[in-house]
Amino acid sequence: MTRAGGASAIWTRIKDHYAEAALLLFFVTLLITVYFGATTILPPVMFLGGLLLLGYLDPRKGKPIRHFLPVAGLSGIILLVAFFRSDFVEMVARGVPVGQAYATSTRYFQAPMAMWFTTWAMICAAWALKEDNSRRVILVVAVLMTALAAVMLCDAVSNVGLRNAMNRQYFGGLRPEMVVVDASNLNCVLLMLFWPLSFWLVHKRWYVPTGLMALTVLWTSVTVDTNAHALSLVAGAVVFAIARYWPNTWTRKGFLPEHEMAGLAVLWILAFPIVILILMRTGLAATLPSHLPASWGARVEIWSTAVGHSLEKPFWGWGYEASRRFAPAIPLHTHDMSLQAWLELGMPGLLLLAAFWFCIFWFIAPMDSRYHARRADGEMVEIGQVASAIELPVEQRARPYMLAGAACYFLLNALSYGMWRAWLYCLGALMVVVAVMAIKAVKADGKLQILQ
Repeated sequence: MTRAGGASAIWTRIKDHYAEAALLLFFVTLLITVYFGATTILPPVMFLGGLLLLGYLDPRKGKPIRHFLPVAGLSGIILLVAFFRSDFVEMVARGVPVGQAYATSTRYFQAPMAMWFTTWAMICAAWALKEDNSRRVILVVAVLMTALAAVMLCDAVSNVGLRNAMNRQYFGGLRPEMVVVDASNLNCVLLMLFWPLSFWLVHKRWYVPTGLMALTVLWTSVTVDTNAHALSLVAGAVVFAIARYWPNTWTRKGFLPEHEMAGLAVLWILAFPIVILILMRTGLAATLPSHLPASWGARVEIWSTAVGHSLEKPFWGWGYEASRRFAPAIPLHTHDMSLQAWLELGMPGLLLLAAFWFCIFWFIAPMDSRYHARRADGEMVEIGQVASAIELPVEQRARPYMLAGAACYFLLNALSYGMWRAWLYCLGALMVVVAVMAIKAVKADGKLQILQ
């Protein structure tokens, strides 16, 4: 072999394994360290991992980013609208010098805008990853997530005793409520990765890790009193069952579970502010909190405050991250994405958010989703009736899992946290990365079985 040929072969080998190595480095670093603070560790680790993969954002024809253009484009537009409604832009528009405006502004827009590039780069890298490479990465992720779930379960059983002991010994004694918050946020990571990872685990018949993760999410949500996590997991299970046993006659008529979920998501986003307004006008918003668990009563009060302020500027809103102005009535964010979009970005923000979630659910459906599976005699059957993996394409088998995961993420955004939390944005991207690799890994296993 010539020197030029040898160099070319080495370069080809590097290119073939570069994304795999970068993703492995990211997941190993993240899953070993995330226990110590999901909100503080996930964004920087994902940012650095995404920097290594920025080349996968190439927009040319046939490149991965083109497969995600509707969702990626809408998320970028929402961030641009938020930027133009930020206090920095408002100060510049009033004639304040750019440097002075930047120095005195809150600059909340920086993290989400930077993370847009790195998170989509990571998603595109996972999409471009070869199937055999995906098998190796997803195996590492599954092992590390199982170990993390085991540690989290011990923590939950001991009433966060393990975390409290480590806090006293190594972290200078954080306030007890912050220890609980850290445990809750970590549980959110496990919840978001549960459904996409379960697709590969069930395919491998590794039912114990799957059950361990589900048990950990439920037990931790009870221990730290974050029932929104348990509710999201149960709701995901309901969506999973509906998608898995969706009547084939409906499918042939073009009624797909993904499309119905897209419509329901838009209905929720647009109707939720109206529901809260009705509660306020009827007086129920004032009386309900005393009859609900403390966390849900607090939510009703926050939602009512958000709607009240939104009505003062219903068309254009108060500006990006304006929710913080109304503390302590609204602690940092509105605990509902639609209310935050309306409060801060007005009607345009609310409509953009509805379009964004519509596209997420609509495009989960595979290209050939007008049928579920086809037997040798040509008859179409539901997913739940398929006995052989060969009868059903991998993308079709993945549909219930991916739809359940998206439903979990939607409900979490609708009941907790806020629109601009960088770590939650990263968590959604992380779920997509794992989902893409899980599908590719199952495809690789199928090809391996055929060869054998």
